[in-house]
Amino acid sequence: MFIEELIIDGFKSYATRTVLSGFDPHFNAITGLNGSGKSNILDSICFVLGISNLSQVRVGNLQELVYKQGQAGVTKASVTLVFNNEDKKGSPVGYEHFDQITITRQVVIGGKNKYLINGHTAQASQVQNLFHSVQLNVNNPHFLIMQGRITKVLNMKPPEILGMIEEAAGTRMYETKKQSALKTMEKKQAKVDEINAILADEITPTLERLRSERAHYLKWSANAAEAERLERFCVAHGFAEAQATAARSDEEVAGMRAAAEELAEGVAALDAEVQEKEAAAAELLQRREAQAEGAYKKTAKAEEALSKELVKASSEYANKKVALKDEERALATLEESQAEGGAAEAAKEQELERCRAAIAAAEATAAAKSAVHKALQTDYQNMCAGVAAAADGGSGGGGAEALTLTGQIAAAAAEAADAAAREEQSALRAQHLGATAKATQKELKAAEKEVAKLRREHAAADGAAAAARAAVAALAYDADAAAAAAAEAEAAEGALGDARAAAEALSAQLAGRLAFEYTAPHRGFDHAKVRGLVARLVSVRDAAAATALEVAAGGKLYQVVVDDDATGKALLQGGRLRRRVTIVPLNRIAHRTLEAQRVERAAAVARRCGGSAVPAIELVGYADDVAAAAEYAFGTTLVCDALETARAVAFDRGVRARTVTLEGDTFEPQGTLTGGSKAQLGTVLAKLHQLSAANTEAGRLEERVRALAAAAAAMAAAAAEHARLSQALALAEEKAGILGRRLGESTAAQLEARLADVGAQIKEAEAAAAEARRARAAASARHEQLRAEESVYRERREAALAGLEKGVGAARAAAAAATAALKKETQRLQVLEREAEQLRADGGGVAQAIEGAQRAVAAARAAADALGAVVAAKKGAYEDARAALGELRGELGALESRAKEARREGERAGKRRDAAALELKKAQHRLTKCGRDGDAAAKHVAAMLRKHPWIAAERAFFGRAGTDYDFAACDTDGAHRRLKALQASGAAGGGSRARAEQAALGKKINKKVMGMIEKAEAEYQELVHKKHVIEADKSKIHSVIAELDQKKNQALQTTWVKVNRDFGSIFSTLLPGTSAKLEPPEGGTALDGLEVKVAFGSVWKESLTELSGGQRSLLALSLILSLLLFKPAPMYILDEVDAALDLSHTQNIGAMLRTHFSHSQFVVVSLKEGMFNNANVIFTTKFVDGVSAVNRAVLSSGGGGAAQRRGNGGAAAAAAAKGGRKRSKGDENNAGVRA
Repeated sequence: MFIEELIIDGFKSYATRTVLSGFDPHFNAITGLNGSGKSNILDSICFVLGISNLSQVRVGNLQELVYKQGQAGVTKASVTLVFNNEDKKGSPVGYEHFDQITITRQVVIGGKNKYLINGHTAQASQVQNLFHSVQLNVNNPHFLIMQGRITKVLNMKPPEILGMIEEAAGTRMYETKKQSALKTMEKKQAKVDEINAILADEITPTLERLRSERAHYLKWSANAAEAERLERFCVAHGFAEAQATAARSDEEVAGMRAAAEELAEGVAALDAEVQEKEAAAAELLQRREAQAEGAYKKTAKAEEALSKELVKASSEYANKKVALKDEERALATLEESQAEGGAAEAAKEQELERCRAAIAAAEATAAAKSAVHKALQTDYQNMCAGVAAAADGGSGGGGAEALTLTGQIAAAAAEAADAAAREEQSALRAQHLGATAKATQKELKAAEKEVAKLRREHAAADGAAAAARAAVAALAYDADAAAAAAAEAEAAEGALGDARAAAEALSAQLAGRLAFEYTAPHRGFDHAKVRGLVARLVSVRDAAAATALEVAAGGKLYQVVVDDDATGKALLQGGRLRRRVTIVPLNRIAHRTLEAQRVERAAAVARRCGGSAVPAIELVGYADDVAAAAEYAFGTTLVCDALETARAVAFDRGVRARTVTLEGDTFEPQGTLTGGSKAQLGTVLAKLHQLSAANTEAGRLEERVRALAAAAAAMAAAAAEHARLSQALALAEEKAGILGRRLGESTAAQLEARLADVGAQIKEAEAAAAEARRARAAASARHEQLRAEESVYRERREAALAGLEKGVGAARAAAAAATAALKKETQRLQVLEREAEQLRADGGGVAQAIEGAQRAVAAARAAADALGAVVAAKKGAYEDARAALGELRGELGALESRAKEARREGERAGKRRDAAALELKKAQHRLTKCGRDGDAAAKHVAAMLRKHPWIAAERAFFGRAGTDYDFAACDTDGAHRRLKALQASGAAGGGSRARAEQAALGKKINKKVMGMIEKAEAEYQELVHKKHVIEADKSKIHSVIAELDQKKNQALQTTWVKVNRDFGSIFSTLLPGTSAKLEPPEGGTALDGLEVKVAFGSVWKESLTELSGGQRSLLALSLILSLLLFKPAPMYILDEVDAALDLSHTQNIGAMLRTHFSHSQFVVVSLKEGMFNNANVIFTTKFVDGVSAVNRAVLSSGGGGAAQRRGNGGAAAAAAAKGGRKRSKGDENNAGVRA
């Protein structure tokens, strides 16, 4: 992958769009005068590569990259790099299917900064990953050596040099991913700790408690079931025995009665009467029992079942409301936590800004100290080399080599001679131009006669145009005002249409709920007496109270208001109403409002709670004639702004009035609370309020449209006159323009222009001659001064060297201290940024928790509303069942009374029979005794049937084998003893212990424990599963990191060995008799860092500061080239790396780059022929009118190479370097650089 084209627009000195195309895949050079924009081209490439240290591109912030920082009208800087990606082996990861990749970065004044990949917006991380995958990490580069940084490679600390090896080995990206993985593991460990805490503090104790409660519940349930089973068994056994006894007694009575009838026929009639009465009583009792066993039993069971369901539903409803309050409290807690986190994040951001300001100050201090050190070092080196200071006191600007004093003397003499030649040339040119001006004046006088008539016609045409222009101005017609009025009228009509549409939409939405249609009940009916629905008779004064007002009025909003009860009666009887309505007559309506003292008391209570309480009647507007209806709907309700305020006001003894919150929750003084879903609250009154506002706005806009239409009609006549005058003006101006163009094309006009141009050239020539005279005088003076200084300079050299050496040492120490302070502030900034990132991550987690809590609140509220409806329905069904059961009890009581009356009549008949049959006294005595025994047994059976209704349904199974009532197969005495033991009281001896145990269990059991423990165990299993998953993920990450660490260390070891060998070989080639190597610090390994060591002959230098500037440059370049040999980057950027090298070493470096490193693309900025003569393509920059421009030249890349250019084309190359580069035919390609 290599650069094909570079497009710069608005970046630094490139104000306009500049296209640099035709980059060579191997060797490109950029040259030009100092300050012409050479390094800005490299800065633009680094800008796209995503450089973060802006000091390397010599700016303090992104805004300074825009041309003149936006003050020249350019507000955006844009740079585009077009890469050739045809070689798929070196393609970025994920972009192998593209033959060309275009990457653009833009920055706009104001801070907006974005990337585009192939025309599509991309994140900065995506662009960085693209470049990192091909070893182009601009923030830790070994491929990028910017101006003045060549020797800084050798100033790197061992870890930084190791970082360059990591870049070459391709393991730098792994370190970034590793740090991210370690952060992920920290988060997972925090999650595991949280799960362990929940299990230990909440889930496990709850689960143990529920397991204990489940055991108690199961034991209590088993005892209760056993007691119920034994009780039924014993009752059934007793019933069977009583029934058998009753059957035997009836048989004995029948025998005795037959004997008595044979003895006393006289008593037959009385006996018959007794039997008749007893039969009647038995029939009544049988009817009663049949009815009791039928409808009554069924109704009683239904009533009991409904009662249990109502209790269960009411309990669930109360629990749901408690759960809803818990969810709301949890949501409030999370929101408070989110607010606290936001405050902490803002504080951290402020601390970050202060730290960045400190870093900027430290960077400025370090730069100033480094500049002082560099200037002193340069002066010292110049003094050592015998180089005099430049005329301005510096060492020369822009990297140009300083001259010796002798060279300066020769240069001053040459400059004086050159200035004299320029002065003579300018004088000759001025003389020649003066002769040309005299000849042109003669021709102009002759041509003036020909254009006199044309000038008069042109003056007349100008006068006519001026008169027409004055007429247009006198009309005072403002076309812009007319257009604005028309546009305003059109806009007003559009707004009117929108307002009417909004009003119609609201009317349509309200039509269904607020429709009330009727026909006149009789002829002459006064429709004015029908006022309409309450909702349409009132208006909401504050839209925020619409929900509360709608809840306060309830169904009364949809009741119909009429003037009197006669009108209401007529509507009900003959109005043909389409739906059921409630009619409210104003003359009969019972209306009242809250007393003033209760309102004042409510306001005082609300203020103590930090809220407000206002009567609902004060929040609505209404006409005076319907005040009774408004008070009827809203008079007794207070509206409060908060839930706690509404509760306190409603239940206050001095108020005791119904309250409604703004959200629609209601508190009744009797103790009931109403609330829940608000999906359908506050819609009717709010929409009526909106409809009223929409109608008002529509009326206002309609008046506005009429006024604008009248104004437009008044301006129509003025517009017509203006159009006529404007047409006449256009014709006059066109005629004057034609005559003016003819006049401008005449011979006289051309001569006048030529004469003016010649005059300007004369002035320029005279100014150039004067400037040349001044330059010649200054150069002569400089020459004499330098000759005088030459003798003095040698005497002062030794003393100046000592002073400079001392100054260099002090400046070096100051620069090192400033650099250390900057590093400390930078580390502090990194810590603060990590803390801020953690705060933002925590804030995101709290936001997610709030969303979950909001969903939980909504779900709990919906469940509570649904249960509330269920409770209301079950309560109604239970009331109906209880009423039906009461009616059946009344009927059973009546039958029992009649049976008792029949039994009393039978007893009276028996007494008469006993008095009449004294002779049968003994027989009657026996008969009576047997009858009593039979009656007792029968009564006992009847009593058991009444006490135990289940006997009637299951009596058929009593005594049957294989059933629960198999008396023969069971121990009936043992069953009775076990039942007594379970039911015995505390004083009953042996049964007291079982009774006490069952009573204790009954008090502490939790009947819902079975469902609760199932849910708790599910939560426990889910948390344990999550914990195992997280721990498995951590284990996998640990193993992968360990494996990759091993592979990384192996790769670094291999890379170090290969780079170290190439490093020594290249350096010894460039500087014979020397050696160089990379070795770990003393006492450390290669993984701790690497240091650069240099030897001259067999003596290894203790410090690199012993090397000269050129030797250090060669050493740094050798290290870069050795990295290139191991794993070459697609591109290398070198900015004046040959500044400290002599011509021979520069030529050697250029030749080596050309011949031995053709597998990468080089972009080199250089001012030396030895470097750029080896390039295949040269871009030459120049600075014209404050803007940089670029020309492109292609040098021969044939077999002769650099040697051919040095032989035959050396003169052309030198000219190209000094004067904009002389180009041979066919080599120049200016079309490749477009502005």
